[in-house]
Amino acid sequence: MLSAGGAWAAENTDTADSTAPRSTASVTEVTVTAEKREEKVMDVPVAISAYTGETRDLIGAVSVYDLTNFVPGLVYSQSLDRAFVRGIGRNTNAPGTDPGVAVYNDGFYTASTTSAGRGPIFTDRIEVLRGPQGTLYGRNSIGGAINIISRRPGDDFGIEARAAISSYLHLDGSLLVDVPVTENFRVQLGGGVTKQQEGWFHNINGGPDEGGVTYARYGTVQFDWDITDNLNAWLRLEYYQYDTRNRQGASYRTYDRTTRTSGLGLNHFYGYTGPENPARTDDYAFNTDTPNDTRLSNTPQAIANVTWDLEGVQIKYVGGYSQYHYRSLSDSDGSPRGVWTYAPTFSPQFTVQVFPVTGIYDEFKKWDSHELNLISTGDGPLQWIVGAYYYHEQFSNFIASISDQPQLKLVAGNPEGYFSRQQGINTGRSYAAFAQIDYAFNDQWKLTVGLRYNRDDKSGSEYVRYFFFQPVFSATGVYTASDISFSFIPAVCPTGVTTGTTCSVDAASNSRFFEGSWAGWSGTAGLEYHPDEETLAYFRYSRGYKSGGFALGSLSPRPELLPETLDAFELGYKRSWGRMFSLTASAYYYDYKNDQDFQFVLNTATNTFQQNGLNIERARTYGLDLESTWAPTDNLSFLLTYSYIHARVVTGCCFVDSLDTLATAPGAQPSGPLVAGQQPQSIAGAHLKGSPDNKVSLTAIYRWDFTEGSLTGVLTVNYRSGVYASFFDRPIWLAPG
Repeated sequence: MLSAGGAWAAENTDTADSTAPRSTASVTEVTVTAEKREEKVMDVPVAISAYTGETRDLIGAVSVYDLTNFVPGLVYSQSLDRAFVRGIGRNTNAPGTDPGVAVYNDGFYTASTTSAGRGPIFTDRIEVLRGPQGTLYGRNSIGGAINIISRRPGDDFGIEARAAISSYLHLDGSLLVDVPVTENFRVQLGGGVTKQQEGWFHNINGGPDEGGVTYARYGTVQFDWDITDNLNAWLRLEYYQYDTRNRQGASYRTYDRTTRTSGLGLNHFYGYTGPENPARTDDYAFNTDTPNDTRLSNTPQAIANVTWDLEGVQIKYVGGYSQYHYRSLSDSDGSPRGVWTYAPTFSPQFTVQVFPVTGIYDEFKKWDSHELNLISTGDGPLQWIVGAYYYHEQFSNFIASISDQPQLKLVAGNPEGYFSRQQGINTGRSYAAFAQIDYAFNDQWKLTVGLRYNRDDKSGSEYVRYFFFQPVFSATGVYTASDISFSFIPAVCPTGVTTGTTCSVDAASNSRFFEGSWAGWSGTAGLEYHPDEETLAYFRYSRGYKSGGFALGSLSPRPELLPETLDAFELGYKRSWGRMFSLTASAYYYDYKNDQDFQFVLNTATNTFQQNGLNIERARTYGLDLESTWAPTDNLSFLLTYSYIHARVVTGCCFVDSLDTLATAPGAQPSGPLVAGQQPQSIAGAHLKGSPDNKVSLTAIYRWDFTEGSLTGVLTVNYRSGVYASFFDRPIWLAPG
């Protein structure tokens, strides 16, 4: 059931050999492709965790978030779709930026981690590689890589169906059908439905529950064709969509009943006599008249693999195309108040109706990638792989606040009634060439050297527009478009743009345009030692690289992001003792430069925050990963995983905390003069985001055998220490353990 090297594999114990051990948790080998070759996980000189589909079913690791319970060093934010490995990841989703953990779906690069949550019935295994994978998985793998490998069509006709029911009326069903059309041509059909009708957040206003409420549909078809004895073509088509009310937490703010005006006009709570925000006394209560609604649609995906085996070499092509449309609606004021009447105290006879505001987040992305590999297949001491890679994407997001306020719709160019709207658009292309060689001096010692050249070209645009509804309260009491003021954030090119990038402005549309190119080298060098067949010790140096970019979408004073680099040093040890015990451990040290992050900068002219890009000059990380499997009996097994991460900023200055703009909070490190009335700070010594100091998981599995089957019980206990959501180490930014 468990296997060495941080991999779990469900094992079929009903064998014809009656002498074969029956065990739910024997230490077995899982074949992985972490180095783009099929290898046993114990023989791969990298820190890797691998989970088969059967094991994910067994331990309940269905979603990406579930995997974080078992994979050392892995942290995932569901609401933002951001993965971190050993504190390295993605800090903003703005157009023009990239993730720090690469996700590969059957070898096809994708910028989203959600595909790792595809149902276990559809996946053969998931591999999580920790540390920079700068040679073979070069694009944005500075923190690591996640490989999702699909379950391929079988040689025999078969049908597999699964169904589950759990709390909150959560229903899940999936079906997989293998159809061998001919001896050389196989087809697989699959589909699944997930539905949760109740949520864990209750609307006291009588509206629907939120939080986990989901209706998701998934469909896929695969074609696997052995064209000749040495030429194979495989194609997978899939489509996935969902509708969800995905509230992630409660807003604890007090309803402001004062007469001040807010950033987008009249204070929504002025004169409000309704109940106070229920979340202030109940973490699972809220009170709104507009449900949160999120939809993912328009998601076709096609992935192809073509493999041609020649004498001594394999030629392999991996390519694909994917796209999606993501849209989210929310109640901007977070309250049940609908249309209300405002009567100014100095002229109460002249009233005006004020309409509520709905928040919109809309995102569209499409991308394709193509990779060609030449892989040696001989038996000699020298093995090699060379490859070329191309990636292209188009990405845009649109963030807005919209209302039925009739005066807003009278403004020229605003028939929809927007209070605010902002958009960022990015087009990116990436090119790479790479090579890696492995040379075995003898049965015990092997040397690995790899190098990759990366080039990224990006171009993008952005615009922002705000409106303020501030009635003049004329003698007639008639309120028109003249009571709307346009908040102008001028589109100007920032100062200090790095050589190699350009900026321009279109004054007519108040839009800003950027173009930039970045190039860099990444690679690896390692030495491994096999004293016997059960033991591997290795040392590995890896150079990670992540492209520069632009944090587009808010006309921020500084949108540009410099490239990241990471020098990683790792010592690893893997050992198995028969089928009863295994241990893998790795210790590492990172020198991390130009961590791409952002801060919210207050624009005093509009009373709104802009997302300012920044680079944290230098950080240092060191830590330990540990995975161990013990099967004391045929029916009892234990898995222990542990990670320690010490990830701290060494040099970083000078940034403003949006919740402590004067740097007066305990522990603040004021540095430099005031900027626009705000006090910047040094963040030296602060935690990197997504880096819990300690994370531990202990799982116990016991199986009861019967004549016609078995019953398995699984108990998992997890602990994760606190994680900061900001580079300011303040309790308000800390998600507790």
